[in-house]
Amino acid sequence: LEKELGLEEHEIVINEYADFTDCSSPGNLACWIGLWEEYNVSGCLPFWHLSNNLNGLAADANEGNGAWWLYKWYGDMSGNYLPVTAEGAEKCDFYGTASLDENKNCANVLFGGQSGDGKIILSGVTDTDAFRDAEKIHVKIESTDYTGFHGAADEPHVLKEGALPVTDGTVTVPMEDLNALSAYRITLTKASEQESSGLSDGNWRAVYEAENGSLAGSASIRKVTSSVPCSNQQIVSGIKTAKDSVTVTVDVPADGYYKYDMVYAAGDGVNTQAPKRNYPYPAENTLSVDGRIAEEIVLPNTLSNSMAGMYSTYLPLSQGIHEIQICGTAASKSSSNVDCIYLTYAGAEEGDTEFSQIYEAELADFNTLSGRQDTVLTTAQNGSISYVENLHKSDVPSGGGLRFTAVVPDNGMYKLASGIRPSCGQRRGFISAMTPSTWAICVVRCRFRKQAPAGWMHPELCSYKRA
Repeated sequence: LEKELGLEEHEIVINEYADFTDCSSPGNLACWIGLWEEYNVSGCLPFWHLSNNLNGLAADANEGNGAWWLYKWYGDMSGNYLPVTAEGAEKCDFYGTASLDENKNCANVLFGGQSGDGKIILSGVTDTDAFRDAEKIHVKIESTDYTGFHGAADEPHVLKEGALPVTDGTVTVPMEDLNALSAYRITLTKASEQESSGLSDGNWRAVYEAENGSLAGSASIRKVTSSVPCSNQQIVSGIKTAKDSVTVTVDVPADGYYKYDMVYAAGDGVNTQAPKRNYPYPAENTLSVDGRIAEEIVLPNTLSNSMAGMYSTYLPLSQGIHEIQICGTAASKSSSNVDCIYLTYAGAEEGDTEFSQIYEAELADFNTLSGRQDTVLTTAQNGSISYVENLHKSDVPSGGGLRFTAVVPDNGMYKLASGIRPSCGQRRGFISAMTPSTWAICVVRCRFRKQAPAGWMHPELCSYKRA
């Protein structure tokens, strides 16, 4: 319109976008991000619910919820915007955005908003410099799920990873069992020559709706449709006394330890209109597996019986069918309301529940602080190994370096092992090892008195991290 009228272009900022039921829902918010990118406008999240929580993105101090990870992904996108179209659904129901960074040899697609199966079709792949003449592309598919306003989310879950063939310049990524409240990221990088086509599954993960379970006592199913998001728009309410419970039947694929994430709400005692009578009680429940109490749990108050948080623990389970029950207690002053349960396979041994993550340098944020708009860093590939070059050309204070974001479960010391390779022939060169933290970066430089060793090195250091 501005061009038609001969007017100067102005930045457009949409204030307080998104409906009440979109806030803290990664899937719904992905659609809004796609619209803003398509029309090249800016937007501000709404203040519909609580203050001091990044408009529904922060579960607590220094803790993001599932929607925070969507915006983290969005902030990590670099390069140029790619046009996106949606078929078989309205953009307000299923949409997203995409980008291509030729320097990083990487492309990203963010999307969400609808349940079911679908396909993400990437056309014109071999027209780019990053993937020109490629016969296959390495694909990584991740999800960030709805964890409620107050539910702290760990690292996004890897659904599938591997190589897919390029046919007439097009890559087709099949998507199964999409969840309307979840957002998804597809990351495309160069495939190595040795990599065979096919996608491998990530750790097994399933979601169980509480309303599909067996209810006892005063437990009942309640619809949630107006003010906050809710998985399947239904929640099991009224779990307070020892007679009130919901029992969910699960079927797990292997013996081992499973991450149990329960999205719940507990709002009894909240009275913000009369502070002297404001007593936000926690809900006290028991968590049982096959009739045996596994844990006595205390669920922090979530300020509303619909506004959700998330309780997490690990459960040892044998392969097959189990009954997981949430039951009230005689001592509980607040009822609990169970929305859904995420169950994720961690591994066969208890040690597999310990924190351990791999962060690929070529997928990290190429730092451009100090007013810089460019980067001296580039990605390269040697066989099956992709890596970042030119770290020595600019230090962090000058706007160089890499930035990693790691979310750790507890305060304490964490061991960092880096894969690095000094430039051949360097006598007094240096290498950079990154120490990831939730928000910060630290660069450790190692100087060689003699010629740098050839090949890849794996130095280790320990660093204190706050949860």
